[in-house]
Amino acid sequence: MDKATESDNKGAEGDAERNPITVRRMACVMVIASTPLLNGMMVGWTAVLPKLQEDGSFPVSDEDVTWLVSLMLVVGIGVSPAAGALAEALGPRRVMFLAMAPVVGFWLLQAFTPYLALLYVGRTAASVSASMVCTMVQPLVAELCPTRIRGMASTMPEVMSCAGVLLGYVLAYLLPWDVATAISAAPFLPLSLAILFVPEVGAARMRDTPGRLPVFCGPPPPHRDRQPQPLGIKRGPGATELLDCDLGGIQRCDLRLGARVDVVLLLSPYWLVRKKRIDAAERSLRVLLGHTADVTKELDAIRSTTTLKQAKVKNQMRELRERRNAIPVLLMLSVFVLRELGGKGPVFNYTVYMFRNAGVQLDAFYCTVFVGVARLASTCVSACTLDLVGRKPLLVATAVICAVSEGVAGAFLFLEVEGAAWVPLVSVIVFVIGYGIGLGPVPWIYLGELLPTPVRSLSAALITFSYSITYFGVSYLFLRVIASLGLGPTMMAFAAANLIIALLVLCFIPETKGRTLQDMETAFASNVNSQDHSQADTMTAGGEATPAKGESLMDDYRRDDTKGVPSV
Repeated sequence: MDKATESDNKGAEGDAERNPITVRRMACVMVIASTPLLNGMMVGWTAVLPKLQEDGSFPVSDEDVTWLVSLMLVVGIGVSPAAGALAEALGPRRVMFLAMAPVVGFWLLQAFTPYLALLYVGRTAASVSASMVCTMVQPLVAELCPTRIRGMASTMPEVMSCAGVLLGYVLAYLLPWDVATAISAAPFLPLSLAILFVPEVGAARMRDTPGRLPVFCGPPPPHRDRQPQPLGIKRGPGATELLDCDLGGIQRCDLRLGARVDVVLLLSPYWLVRKKRIDAAERSLRVLLGHTADVTKELDAIRSTTTLKQAKVKNQMRELRERRNAIPVLLMLSVFVLRELGGKGPVFNYTVYMFRNAGVQLDAFYCTVFVGVARLASTCVSACTLDLVGRKPLLVATAVICAVSEGVAGAFLFLEVEGAAWVPLVSVIVFVIGYGIGLGPVPWIYLGELLPTPVRSLSAALITFSYSITYFGVSYLFLRVIASLGLGPTMMAFAAANLIIALLVLCFIPETKGRTLQDMETAFASNVNSQDHSQADTMTAGGEATPAKGESLMDDYRRDDTKGVPSV
């Protein structure tokens, strides 16, 4: 036990040295993690629909209400696969910005539209952006944040989504529908601009401002392997301040106040390595980890799980057939589908209806706000405990809690126990708390941590696609099912699905707390790895050249691109 603890401590110290926490890095993570605020506000906005029907500006039928509520799920079915392909082709940060930039206009179009058709257009366009965000946010957060706080950081998207739902409910209750819709646009202008400062690669034009000189400027020369040099401020002609940017692979450039300059914005190192942009990946790591950090080890670790052929979607589809990649993807797909079959959508979308069906009379607004507050508070608790307790025990425990709460409520409703109307109320509250602590955020964290690097973009899109179909199907059929079977048996069926999640996680999904993404690449591939090692030993014995002592994978990779990818 002492040796294991000592080994864990050494591993944590090594990760802290190789993978430090910097202000710039955490700011980037928080910006990306805040984008699901859009998804939450899209859900919360549906609370304005009764006021929209009463307003009479244009006719809105009950059928229109059903489609406006379900539109985000329907759009997500088609958008999710495309989002994964775009993220792999253009880079996740670029696609994230393209998705978020027009969101303000979409909200304002819905707020000031004189026609129902334009309301559908605005809602559909905003749903496209929300679906793209949902597909990309967790893998990107997992790649950007340090290992030792990845649990807390990966919970923040769920926290922001819950906050968005609650904010949408409050705005719908306090304000007219059009004012509430217009105000919903306010957070997304600064958020969209902030995404520009998240690591990306490529040249972008921006206006320099006093006191905020960009750091990385100009196109990098083709081959520069020097170590970073200190920044220097030089006095130029005409008493103009010049900034000497000499950061190892980044060319010197002149920054004059008010001048237009080329700013190099860096991207996810994983994506850059897959795109064969090793110098750019190194610069990205220097920004995220700090210019004094040893980025070579981190870059070699990323390189060891990444190959060039992964950059194309068709090659990712081929990689997905490999057992070491297919198993974690199928496990995560099962968890997400079972979670929707566990009744999450009906519990949150039909809370008032379920309470009234059970004989509990509550004000609709107070009911939805209470559920929203309970979910937000419990998700915040999850963010504080995930890196202490671990993902696996939290997910198993909360899946069991949700199963028991739904099973108890279903049994009482099925048996029609008199004077027990409070039981469904308590059961729903317990479900919401359990969902917020573990069953809601932890699968999304696993989505960013367990999906293999070779198929990360494609598998995230596939899982989001399947999740959207199941969510839409369960929510759409819920009222029809309870009309046929009754609410009690339906709740017990939901409980069975959550119980299966607990068993699945307990038996097949590993704990990821404190483990790097590279460590988890091998979690499902022990047999494949042993075969690879035996083949590598045979090839080495046959005389294949190996890198010289002290030579990094990065140097070997840079040596000659025409000779192919070195063995790792």
